[in-house]
Amino acid sequence: MKTIQANRPSQVEDRIVSLIEQMMDVVPKGTALGLCDLISAMFSGYFIESGGAVMPAVEAFLRQEVEDEEERAARSRRAAKALTYGSYNLKELIDKLREIVEEEGVWEPIVIQGYRVAPVDGTAYRRAAVKKLESKAYFSDANRALPAVPIGMIATVGEVNGQRIALLKNAVVTDVKTNDSVADKQELYRQVAIGLEEDEIGVFDAGFKLVEAAEAGIEQCVIRLALNCTFGKTAGEIPERTSAKGRTPTQHKAEIVRPLERRHGGKTIPAHPADEICTITDELGQEMKVHIWNKVYLLERHLGMKIK
Repeated sequence: MKTIQANRPSQVEDRIVSLIEQMMDVVPKGTALGLCDLISAMFSGYFIESGGAVMPAVEAFLRQEVEDEEERAARSRRAAKALTYGSYNLKELIDKLREIVEEEGVWEPIVIQGYRVAPVDGTAYRRAAVKKLESKAYFSDANRALPAVPIGMIATVGEVNGQRIALLKNAVVTDVKTNDSVADKQELYRQVAIGLEEDEIGVFDAGFKLVEAAEAGIEQCVIRLALNCTFGKTAGEIPERTSAKGRTPTQHKAEIVRPLERRHGGKTIPAHPADEICTITDELGQEMKVHIWNKVYLLERHLGMKIK
């Protein structure tokens, strides 16, 4: 394995080590000592060279400062045991880090229309070499699902001296013993609903669905929907089946509200007129028009949709 020689100022290294030690105040001493070496190796980039293997990464990191081979081996084992068997809670560590950052007063949350922006997204740590790993995730470069550890992330967007930085709020790690993307997504929605404060608004990418967020009880959110999305002027209703046999009961067909026009079968389907149109001018002087539809409802096909 290559040895990484980090070319960064010593005061930066001391600052990172100091923050890691402060973050470890919420865990027992034995676990804290192991996690300090583990996280330091992670920040230094040794996990990239080791391919995610814990002990080789920690041992390579300690080799820069600890000459005694037995001490390096003992500390590497302690770091691995702290990760697997240590007494710690990931949410407590994240909360402690947020507390440290907020107390310094340099990081300031971005507030838009009275709301703090809380982005929600997912990523995955590829572990193709782990044969017993059941969980998988899709990777575009491989064009298929590979063994990985999917991780859902919830953050708060802020600024430090004009530089936009997202401060992690929570992380949802999947159960690596199962390959259940539905359960993973539901747990992420649940954590968003629990942790979203009154002055925060969740921001979701296109991989999430509005009906799923509504079912989870998330009331304040922005979700990027498909260009051909539709809603109803009245609430959707799914009739109950009176028998397991026979045709599906006729569904109530609400009048469609279509935010954007679309082409279908060579014909152009016009957009439904907006109830309100607002013009917003940003700090660069650029104007943006916002079309607003009041009191729209989910359709029957949305309500009957299963989370994929």
